[in-house]
Amino acid sequence: RIHWDKRYLRTMLGFGGWMTVTNLVGPMLMYLDRFAIGSVLGMAAVAYYVTPYELVTKLLVIPGALVGVLFPMFTSSLITDRSKAVQLFWSGVRWVFIGLFPAVLILCVFAEEGLSMWLSPAFAQNSAQVLQWLAVGVLINSLAFVPFGFIQAAGRPDLTAKLHLLELVPYLGLLWLGMEQFGLQGVAIVWTARVAFDAAAMFYIASTL
Repeated sequence: RIHWDKRYLRTMLGFGGWMTVTNLVGPMLMYLDRFAIGSVLGMAAVAYYVTPYELVTKLLVIPGALVGVLFPMFTSSLITDRSKAVQLFWSGVRWVFIGLFPAVLILCVFAEEGLSMWLSPAFAQNSAQVLQWLAVGVLINSLAFVPFGFIQAAGRPDLTAKLHLLELVPYLGLLWLGMEQFGLQGVAIVWTARVAFDAAAMFYIASTL
């Protein structure tokens, strides 16, 4: 017989609701920069930022795939063997770093040369430093995938959602300030600073669960 239990319904709606908040606010944090550039610096400047951004963020496929595998392992080990969950956590962080660091290092060292060969020297002059800052940010953001998955597996999506809501307004203000002071490079610096703060907060939250 079908039986409705309000306790489980409330838990399901709460879990799904906070995950929905994360899925709405997360993309806003990822794409606010290009809208801000278009509105303040003009649409011509967007290409100089979006091109290196789209290039370097393709690396996020690697931590996304790894955490997709780790997530069910986190879920089961958090219940049966917490020490194993911690071991999996740090193994995931280590392998994400090993997998991405060489590519990020190459992008940082050869940013200007690569963009010159691929597009043009003029384009590289405007985008090389943007690419370097974004590459560093992507490496940091990739490491944050592991504690993000760990927190979700622990059944606390509310913590990540609240963190992203907390970041939204200050990030928008810092984007404007970065553009005013340093142009496109300022936007990249602010984006990297935000993901660094986000990663540090994720690691801290994961350590408390």
